[in-house]
Amino acid sequence: MDKKEESEFRELLFYGMDNIIFYVNGTYFQINSGWEKETHSISVYRLSGKQSVEHPITYEEIFVTNNSYAVENVERFCAEPIFDGKTFWEVEYEIEWIDD
Repeated sequence: MDKKEESEFRELLFYGMDNIIFYVNGTYFQINSGWEKETHSISVYRLSGKQSVEHPITYEEIFVTNNSYAVENVERFCAEPIFDGKTFWEVEYEIEWIDD
């Protein structure tokens, strides 16, 4: 990801994005971010299972940060090793983005 793309991604985290799903190293993840009144939050879930009645998808929350300081939330997300011990930027080149 070049600097422009990185800046755009940080802006998406800051202003809000819902249900962004991607695949990396055999695992699906979902990112949600945005504002609820004065509070900004970013949540990341590990998805498992299949989309069926017998085997519904399960969402395991692996990261959450929420307060009124969105810039700090974005920085924390970028710095935390939440993707199997690696940060987002360390796995970014391996990501396959999933379009809904």
